[in-house]
Order: sequence, then structure tokens, then C-alpha cells
Amino acid sequence: MLPPKNELHFKKTWRVFGYSKCHSRQFLLVGLLSGLLPHFLGCSISDQNADGKFGQVSSDSSNLHGKIIVEGSSTVEPIMIKTSEKFTSFHPKVSISISSKGTSNGLLSLANNEVDIANISREIKQDERLLMEKNEVEFIEIPIAYDGLTIVVNQANEFIDSLNLEQLKIIFRSDLAARTWRDVDPSWPNQKITVYAAGISSGTHDFMAGIIREDTDFGIRSDDCIIFSEDDLLLVRGIRDDSYAIGFFGFHYYKPESNSLRAVKIVNHLNRPIAPTPTSILSGEYHPFRRTLSFCVNRESFNRLEVREFIFFLLRNGSQLVHQAGYVPLKEESYRNSLQLMDIRKEFRWSEKDR
Repeated sequence: MLPPKNELHFKKTWRVFGYSKCHSRQFLLVGLLSGLLPHFLGCSISDQNADGKFGQVSSDSSNLHGKIIVEGSSTVEPIMIKTSEKFTSFHPKVSISISSKGTSNGLLSLANNEVDIANISREIKQDERLLMEKNEVEFIEIPIAYDGLTIVVNQANEFIDSLNLEQLKIIFRSDLAARTWRDVDPSWPNQKITVYAAGISSGTHDFMAGIIREDTDFGIRSDDCIIFSEDDLLLVRGIRDDSYAIGFFGFHYYKPESNSLRAVKIVNHLNRPIAPTPTSILSGEYHPFRRTLSFCVNRESFNRLEVREFIFFLLRNGSQLVHQAGYVPLKEESYRNSLQLMDIRKEFRWSEKDR
């Protein structure tokens, strides 16, 4: 039996995430959707109440209960924590556990059916998709925010105003791995560089490695000049206490520390030094360090009411939640269209042919 005509339209039009097994399953659908969806649905969904307060996502869930397990990116964690605080104020019988063990560990736990939601700050790797397929775990990836990966130095550092990609490679890449600032620029101090970097399970680590790697096999250095941690706050403290340190983490972790840390301008593809700001991140000027933050939800978990309502609440109030968490919201249309698509696809039905 063929799926309805509008489902065929969905399959051809929108970006897909998930997997297909032996080409027998229909891909799960989500993404940054076109503005056509509201015309098909004949409805609109507001992000929040007119008075700016958060609202419940449905009128029949006042006695909602259950447990939701969330794991993954520490970058995405503040958004999930903010969402959890607001959501449980309406649904106190729902318990939400959130841990930040890195994107890689979050996706591994999702593949092993150990969590309901995995937070991710990078693209899903092919081997991760293959593991999902092997374990017959079906999921949807939902984008929720923009982040600007922020390169940070101590506020006392007066010799760095901006860095270009070649200088970033010299500082961070394993085959170049400058040991002193003078190795990067002869006019800079002959002082040892201390690098604070996201741990190897972190999506932030992989995202940075992907930028500096280019067409080589060399990733982030791992010598005695670098300190890795999955704890972003530890990275913040390390740079704050060392005048010659440098590191990187999500924009959220820089903003409250701007009195003791300084965000380095990045020379972008137009050869312009650009600082990370909500405006430059949203516009794409902060290149190549703008990234999309997302989460993946297990199909079986999504069929549970408490999980579905939690996701609907996040999308309905997306802009406000993301802004309060210290990140850059997507366009309102993106949340609205994702919410509408999730709503009409909430049972994840496949045709008999695809089964």
C-alpha cells in the first residue's frame, strides 16, 4: 500500500535523518522545513502565550507522569535544563534526568536503547548511523539552536585580537602543535601555550577537529600542552587562571565570563575578523564556527506521551528557551514547521510495504 500523496510529497521535499534497513524502511523525517507545511495543515501554532509566559502544549496532560532520560552534548545541555525546569513546572509528576557525557556517548546510549533523547552538537557519523541500523533503533534528529564555537583567551592577553585558520591550525593541530606563542607569530611572547579543549567524546571536539583537519588526517593535538575535559566549566576556569592559555567551547559558556575571558575574533571566508555575537552567528558571518545544535529522539520513546509532550513544549517555546539558555534561536518558522511535522507524524506510521 502506498503512503498518502502528502507523505510522498514530504519524502521528496524535506531533509531526512535516521536510517533505512535494506531500503525497506521509510526514512524518518524532520529538518529545517519549507514554508509550505502550514498550507497543507491549515493551522498555525504560537510559540508562547500572548503575555510572554510559557504555556502547556496540550490541555489533556495535567496528570502527565513518567521519566525521560536525556544524555549527550554539554553544549546542548543548558537548553535541555531550561526546558526541563519550565516543563516540570507544569508537569511535576514527570522526572527528567539530564547528563552531559558528550555527543558520542549520547548517540551510543541512544543506539543501545538506554536513553530517550541524545543531545548532539555535530553531525551524526556514518558509523553511528550504522550502529543504529544494526540495533534497529529508529530516531528523528531535530535542530533547535545555533551556536558559535568560541575561541577564548584570558582577558589579560593583549597580543591576540584575531586569529585566521592557518594560525588556528598551528595552535591546535597535532602535526603543527606550536609550543610557544612566538611559534605562532614572531612578535608574540616566548611563553608556553596551554590549550584547554573539549574531550574526545565531545561533539565540540569533533567539530573543531573537522575545521582544522581540512584534507589531512591530523586532528587536535594531544601533547603535554593540552588539557582535555568534558566539563566546560573546568575549561573556563583553566583559561581564567592562566594568562597565556587558549581554549574553545560553546557561546553559552563564554557569555557570563566575559569580564575575565575574551572571545578572539576569527578571520572569516571574506577575510574579515568577526567576533561571536548573536547577530554574527545568526547571519553566518561567524564562519566557519557557526554550528547547528540538535537532539535525537528514539522512535519508541516518542510514542510515550511524556516524551512527546516534552518535545512539543520545547518546539512551541523554542525561541524563548534557547535565548534564555544563552544560545541563538533558529527562525520562528523552523520551530513552527518542525512542531507541525512532528505533530502529524507523531505515531510514526509506515505503509505496509515499508514494514
